[in-house]
Amino acid sequence: MASTVSGSAAPLDSVLLVVTPENVRFDFRIAGPFPRLVAFFIDYLLIAVIVIATAMVFGFLIGEASTGFILITFFALQWGYAGFLETFCNGQTVGKKALRLRVVSTNGLPINAQQAFLRGFLRTADLVPHGFAGLGSMMFSRRFQRLGDLAAGTIVVIEGKQGRVSSPESVPATTLSANIIPARFRPDPALIEGLTLYMSRRKKLSKPRRREIARNLARHFIRMWSLPEQTNPDELLCLLYARLVARQSEQSVKPSRDEQKSETPNWLTEGIGKETLA
Repeated sequence: MASTVSGSAAPLDSVLLVVTPENVRFDFRIAGPFPRLVAFFIDYLLIAVIVIATAMVFGFLIGEASTGFILITFFALQWGYAGFLETFCNGQTVGKKALRLRVVSTNGLPINAQQAFLRGFLRTADLVPHGFAGLGSMMFSRRFQRLGDLAAGTIVVIEGKQGRVSSPESVPATTLSANIIPARFRPDPALIEGLTLYMSRRKKLSKPRRREIARNLARHFIRMWSLPEQTNPDELLCLLYARLVARQSEQSVKPSRDEQKSETPNWLTEGIGKETLA
């Protein structure tokens, strides 16, 4: 389904607005070249450390025969490091996580393995010659997309501050198994904000209305986790919320003195807010 995209073309780290046909709004801050370059150097510094460590270990164990292992390690990291981490770590490498950056699809949804590895393979093209191809592509792209991003249909965004779940008096029980949510799943601030808003208004909605509103968000997770099409979207959101509440309780995060109002993207809150007030 097509999405309406708008945003400012002039400043770096500008705001990109994506509105889906379901009237769900994605409000992103686009990452400019400088933070992405810093994240790139962090990632390649880590790769260099791993390759050097491999060379030292295998050099000590098997001497000159270690050359093959070193080349295999470098090849695997060069072509698979970014794609693997961005697939299984929700669009983030170590460098991107340090800079609070994340790769998402141009329609605002998380990227898949095909997108992650495609943009990773095309990084070499972006670096020729001396990185000018990728930098030039970003300068002439309204959303600062390098060649790999253009081919994979992705953008790099700056995350807002991590939101916290406002736990209601009781989390509704569901008939769904908690095992349907992958253990590696990590929510982003927008999802936390959207689920909190939905749960705060859920009791005021009829069951058909709950299903109608919840379907806009739940359909993505049903497709991503290969769940049955008849999965109740309201129960799925309740299960997700219960997981967030439990995870936050386990972490027992101590609030900092400069903890202020979250800069959470409002694509979920505005979309759900409009639906519930309709």
